Amino acid sequence: MVPIKRDASLSVTAEYVRRWPVRDEVLTSTDTTGNVVTTSINTKPRDDVNGGMSLDFTKYAGVRFGYERGSVPPAFRFVDNKVTFGLVIKVK
Repeated sequence: MVPIKRDASLSVTAEYVRRWPVRDEVLTSTDTTGNVVTTSINTKPRDDVNGGMSLDFTKYAGVRFGYERGSVPPAFRFVDNKVTFGLVIKVK
């Protein structure tokens, strides 16, 4: 967290995980109609990237931008370039 002015601050987070499964795992995805389909059963490496940036205007409010791509257990549903934006309200 980097303070900007008085109560304003900026924080950046990022995480990259690469998994090498020992046993066969099922990778699922969705087709164009939204139905879940099994794309593969194998031990290939799976990557996951999560990142975000938060800008707090005061100690009670701010905004958050996020990014996600990859597949994580237990469903291994692949997320392809998901970007999020949110308003953060903090209450004590």
